[in-house]
Amino acid sequence: MVKGIDVLEAFKSDIEGFFLPEAEFVMNAAVNGFTTRYIGGATKGGIAVSQDLANCDVDTLETMMFLLLVLGHEAAHLLNVHGGYRDQSSSDTRALEVWADFYGTKVAISVMTLGDRVRAIVTSIPGGNETATRLDAVGNAIGRLASTYFNTKDERYEPATIRALTCVVGVVSAINTYFTLKGVKRDARLLVDLQLRLFRTPELSPHLPGIGAAITDASQVSTIRRIHQSIQGERTAITQGMHPIPAQWLRTNYEGSDEENASRAKVEFDSIIRELEGLGISLTPQASNDKDVRVPQEPRPTDTAQ
Repeated sequence: MVKGIDVLEAFKSDIEGFFLPEAEFVMNAAVNGFTTRYIGGATKGGIAVSQDLANCDVDTLETMMFLLLVLGHEAAHLLNVHGGYRDQSSSDTRALEVWADFYGTKVAISVMTLGDRVRAIVTSIPGGNETATRLDAVGNAIGRLASTYFNTKDERYEPATIRALTCVVGVVSAINTYFTLKGVKRDARLLVDLQLRLFRTPELSPHLPGIGAAITDASQVSTIRRIHQSIQGERTAITQGMHPIPAQWLRTNYEGSDEENASRAKVEFDSIIRELEGLGISLTPQASNDKDVRVPQEPRPTDTAQ
């Protein structure tokens, strides 16, 4: 029986394998205490995994995806060296946690896709070779997070519904990257179907009414970029030496002004709107009581592979 500690060891090995040997990147990890958390400073860090997660039986895809999402969140803090930044406000803290939810979901998807050891565990579980079954497991795992880890009154975090929505956005971003690497033109209908499939899973669907009314703080986008540029400093990336392919998913180089990135984002947004309208989907609010759902958009890194 695969245990949580086996997933941790495979995850650690695969993340380290994303880097060139000369980078000498090490993902410190240990089983310690009752809370899974990132521990780090300006020069090094690691992940402490709770005893219950380390000892749990990984006998379903949902449990596997749940573990990968939890580990991905903490790895997001590690890869972006969040321990090297002293939060200036509670808004900074929340913005970093939003980024860890989004980026961490991409870590989970990329490790499942590119990581030899994690992929071997996934495919050894019933249904692990089936794309649709894996997607359902991801949706259920996000819903499980919304009901457990995300269900907190801690002001350092966004409400559970927004965090679940952010994870869904991370899945879509990861799939978009996969399309790009395969030379496949973005398919708006497929991406809409992907989101609907995730939202309709049994564990996530009960949170859908709250997600539909979720409003995120748009200022977090510039806050996230400001923090990461501060951490990056004069380096070409925060965590350097990543192989080109995983770097397409997980770059940590945050360059360019807010104005430049806003301009690129508008071009991308207008393109998506046209694609959706071609499918007969309108994002125009239908009534004055409708709430416009805004989700965190990915600050665009430079196109230079690390």
